[in-house]
Amino acid sequence: MVSMDQAELRRLRRKQVIMQTVLMLAGSLAIIMGMIFLRWPMDSLFALVIVMNLLSVIINYVRKEDCGLFYLLFPSMRPLREYEKEKLGNEWAYIEKQNRVSGGIVIVMFAFMIVMNHFFIHKPAYFLPSDLKLLIPLTLGIVVFSIVYSHFYYRKVDFSTSQELEGLAGKVLVSGIISGALLAGVFIVITVLVAVLIE
Repeated sequence: MVSMDQAELRRLRRKQVIMQTVLMLAGSLAIIMGMIFLRWPMDSLFALVIVMNLLSVIINYVRKEDCGLFYLLFPSMRPLREYEKEKLGNEWAYIEKQNRVSGGIVIVMFAFMIVMNHFFIHKPAYFLPSDLKLLIPLTLGIVVFSIVYSHFYYRKVDFSTSQELEGLAGKVLVSGIISGALLAGVFIVITVLVAVLIE
């Protein structure tokens, strides 16, 4: 029987959400500032996504006991990781494998987009300060979506029995495919718009 003090569980979840939100906002802000004011080309954004996912996949594979970059950076959150691992049982291993595969797919997808950019856009594509009115809402939308998704995932884990969590890996896979397709669509649209504007 999996158990954790409810007050401790709420504290850890609250801390987890705050940390993840701050990391996403700080990272997104740094990327936006780099693209706008340091004149990073769009390919730099794609390359950064590739490096971050590659790093995450490698750490996830090599440091299985830490189960990802987040727990490696914040060791105090490992009790939450142990709680989830025990409660999810076999589903945990399936979800971790899916995360590594998803990371690999993202790497291939963005590498493909870099190659396509070089074929269809014959000079570096830069964002302008006026593009902030597009980038900021888009970034906030992605962050809010991630927070909401995480909230429902955490509630599902915390308020379900181990038996009710059977098959969760399949649902996570489907939602990951849908989310990835939407994200890819957004970046493809942006790439096409930049290509049209440059031409």
